[in-house]
Parts: sequence; C-alpha cells; structure tokens
Amino acid sequence: MEIVIKKACKGDSKRIANCFKELIKSGKNISMASNMPFKREKIILIEKEIREDKRNICHLIAEDISTKKVVGYCNFKGPETGRTKHRVDCGWFVHPNYMQRGIATKMLSALIDEAKRRGYKRMEAEIAVTNAPSIKLIEKRGFIKEGLKRSSILLDDGKFEDTFIFALLI
Repeated sequence: MEIVIKKACKGDSKRIANCFKELIKSGKNISMASNMPFKREKIILIEKEIREDKRNICHLIAEDISTKKVVGYCNFKGPETGRTKHRVDCGWFVHPNYMQRGIATKMLSALIDEAKRRGYKRMEAEIAVTNAPSIKLIEKRGFIKEGLKRSSILLDDGKFEDTFIFALLI
C-alpha cells in the first residue's frame, strides 16, 4: 500500500466527503468538528475553495495509490486580511481502515510545510481533551498547548466537553 499526500484537486470534495462518511459510520470519529456526514452545501463549499486556490485556504488529501481512494484529509484556513492574517486554523481526519499508519503525521507535516511556504507565522488547532491520538500527534509535531476552553463542544449524548487550544509558531 502506497499513500501519497497531495493538494486536493477539482472533484476531490466528494471523495473527501465519502472518506468522512466512512469515519462517521465506524464510530471512531472523536474529532470536535462534526458527527454528521457532509451536507451538499459543505461539499460545494470545499469544491469552490479547491478551485479558487486562495492563499489563506489549503486542502490536502491522502490517497491510496492502488485504489485511488481518499483515505485522509487535512486543511487550514485563515483570514485574508486584518491583524490575524498571519495565522491559520487546521484540522484533519483519517479513514477508519487506515488509522495508526502514520497518515495523519504525514498530512500534518505537509500542511505545516505548505503554511510555511505561504508565509504564515502561526498554526492553531482545537482538540477535544479526550482525543488522545490527535493530542499525541500535534505535540509530536511541536505544537504547544496554550489553553483550555471549558464546555467548548456539545457531544451526541448531550454532555459538554472541554477542548485544548494548541499552536505552532512557524
């Protein structure tokens, strides 16, 4: 199995959505972003962002060369103008059948390299306190825990969960 990390291209938004749908079905989604498959509007937005190729938005995919399947996704977004235009927020996920193979590490490394190439000085991530794999990953890549947001996300069972804020100066 050979996995390649590359910039998302026209048409990849549906493949990204399918990967996330498989993650949701598996029950292994411990991200803070969502617990629902991408709606049509989100797929259209991602596709638009991929096509526009703006400096402040980056979409990368991990693709299994043998199956041409998207098995991971990461992105960063930041403001185009203003006093925070030097920083971006990032996020990622990996297909459940491809977890624990270093794909997230490779994607995050490529994302950091791309942010650096585009001149960003700071990358941030917000991670649920119970998401041990993502915390381990982000700390391995040099991010520093800067704070705690209490009751930051609402879980499916109606309980609230805290999140950590991590940042990397690049």
